[in-house]
Amino acid sequence: MIDQSQLLQSVKASLSEDGQTSELQFLRKNGKTAHVQFSTANAAGVMLNIEMALGSLLESQKQMLKGRDPRAFFAMAPKHVTKLQGGMAQGLPVLSLVLETGLRLDFRLPAEQIRELIEWLETLEDQSRKPQTAPH
Repeated sequence: MIDQSQLLQSVKASLSEDGQTSELQFLRKNGKTAHVQFSTANAAGVMLNIEMALGSLLESQKQMLKGRDPRAFFAMAPKHVTKLQGGMAQGLPVLSLVLETGLRLDFRLPAEQIRELIEWLETLEDQSRKPQTAPH
């Protein structure tokens, strides 16, 4: 049986004085806090690891629901991008996505795929401008 007082109530974050170390504080309903420290330089990696772990829940839910799509039963939402930026870092093309939470994700792109990405985004833009019809 699950002790409901152990469930997560909120998550907070703090930064060391020198900015080199970050900490997440996981507050449980019983008032106890679990402190997790990591290198600030690895913050995006930590976030991706958490998202991957949570993403594995989707597969577990699918198995539990005998193949039915868990999103129909458990709320899951896409991340909202507020800024899309591009630039060069150490001579390599980088695409940056900034989420509404403030998290910035930087992706190194193979130069030969940039044109393909532009074409895909243009197609996506065209599709998003078409009126949506309800399925029959």
